[in-house]
Amino acid sequence: MIISTLGCGSSDSPSPPSSTPLILTTSPLTDNSAFSLSPSPTTITLSADPSINFTVEPAQASWEKVGCTEEYSDLIQRYNDYALDFYNYNNMLAKENNKNILISPYSVLNTIAAISLGANGQTHNEFKKSDWHALPCLITERNEPSLISKNAFWGHENYIFLPTYLDLLSEYFHSDYFELDYTATGNPYMDSIQEWIKNEAKNIITHGAPYSDAERIRGIAGNIMLIEESIVSEPEITTGLFERSDGQQYWVTFNKWQAEVNYFEDDTVSVTELPLGTGRLSLFVFMPKKGNFAEFSANLNNNFDTIVESMELELREITLPEFDIFDYIPLNDYMKEKGIALAFEEKYADFSAINGQGFLYLDLINNQGRVIFKNGKLSVAASSMSVMNATRDEPSTVWTGDLGSISHSGSACIHEYTAAGLPDFLPFIFAVRDNTYNKILTIGRMVIPDGEKAGSWDCSYLVTDLIVTD
Repeated sequence: MIISTLGCGSSDSPSPPSSTPLILTTSPLTDNSAFSLSPSPTTITLSADPSINFTVEPAQASWEKVGCTEEYSDLIQRYNDYALDFYNYNNMLAKENNKNILISPYSVLNTIAAISLGANGQTHNEFKKSDWHALPCLITERNEPSLISKNAFWGHENYIFLPTYLDLLSEYFHSDYFELDYTATGNPYMDSIQEWIKNEAKNIITHGAPYSDAERIRGIAGNIMLIEESIVSEPEITTGLFERSDGQQYWVTFNKWQAEVNYFEDDTVSVTELPLGTGRLSLFVFMPKKGNFAEFSANLNNNFDTIVESMELELREITLPEFDIFDYIPLNDYMKEKGIALAFEEKYADFSAINGQGFLYLDLINNQGRVIFKNGKLSVAASSMSVMNATRDEPSTVWTGDLGSISHSGSACIHEYTAAGLPDFLPFIFAVRDNTYNKILTIGRMVIPDGEKAGSWDCSYLVTDLIVTD
């Protein structure tokens, strides 16, 4: 299903939400309205003081439910383009190929889409122009054997949330609702969210509650995605050399087996598709040829579809190193680059579809995950969180500091590395895809292996009195 809001007009420039409580009426509101309203007003208490009330119409959100038939293939392509672009963005941030990467665009999509349901006015228009409003159409799985996806929303106790917003979260995301006191001493809200993450992720990830200014948090939307499937039941366990992009080698544990799989190879890369479990999901392993990892990785978003479509069934001897990767990725900057900017602006954000009055902005979005491949089994757990904060009159505190200069005087040994032998495996990119819907669920790269260093370092000469200044 496609979820979208119907606006009641537009404006060329954003206007900050009113600083006084908004009284909704049955007449058309302003250019920032995205509601069709019910005729019977309700009095709602906004604070612990029962004398502080205001009148609000119980809004009936005018979301349209659009079928995912003819447009579905286009949505899949847009979603996969976003997933590959998301990988490419983080790949460029990880300089010199010295960091493993794991991102779960499907988990991120859940939490962003849940927050976008509360956007109104021009904030809603930003989500709409960036296609985020349509992507919930692709959220089709709930608790199927191959893929488990759980959503939750933690609202501040005694805070007013429109029933229509909570109903949308429940209907379209099967989201659980919890009340927390974010102002309690010691930030116990973090323990509550951590416990939810641990339970739903089956302890594959055990933390991830977002840290923000607890006094200002009004709601947190979260998602857990979990995949646990076998690739092969009884692989041969062996040891071999993994060579990093910089030429350093490590002794690592490999799983080895023979199977008929989809395979592709050319002068730049070899690609293997490994079915997971019953075949609903697949793990794609892209291993660029030696010296080609950086270039291939940077262009993956241009080559992914062509390569996958060119794969053919072959009987192959498969060798895959065991790996365990954890990664945490903040998403604010990425979202802003992709056109979602007003949502993060305390002065201009409009999330009045959440509470009927506004005074909320998006403080942070993050994604964390862990992928484990061991003894033929692949386990993936990912968590994404979006934090909604209350606005305030004064600007945020700005942290500044002068790091000064850095100097070092002494001697340093310049090393030369000697490899242990020909490598059995090189850095690779991996992606888990849902073959029923052709969605990329998780994508990452393994460039720094776990294992014992191989080869040797020799000190060739000394440099003395090194001085570096900023």
